Amino acid sequence: MGVMPLSCRGGGMGTLKVFVRPMFGAQCFFALNGRMFAFRLRDGSLVLRLPAEEYEASLGRGCVPFMLRPNVPFGRWVRLSREMASEQVEALWKAAYNDALSYGPGPTTRKGGHRLRPSDFLEVEP
Repeated sequence: MGVMPLSCRGGGMGTLKVFVRPMFGAQCFFALNGRMFAFRLRDGSLVLRLPAEEYEASLGRGCVPFMLRPNVPFGRWVRLSREMASEQVEALWKAAYNDALSYGPGPTTRKGGHRLRPSDFLEVEP
């Protein structure tokens, strides 16, 4: 599969630059600073890492905590319901993306690893 740059429409905010890379058998999404904020599982489910306040609010709006094992939630990661309205999904996507950007540059890679650079990202006008 390989590394694929992608740009997502951000509604009134313009485009959001993301980088897509396969990891852990999933399609993982990275913000411009190289921090992962979302991934899509093989069954098509979207999982997002949300800010604390959005995490709590999302649990009452059709999201469930993402579980690594039964009864073991994985931090602030939530699995979105397939029945959620597209506006809700877009709002949570933006919240996860902006939260990832707020942490600054992502972790360094191992020796010989590929660190994401701004030139790796592609922006397409909506």
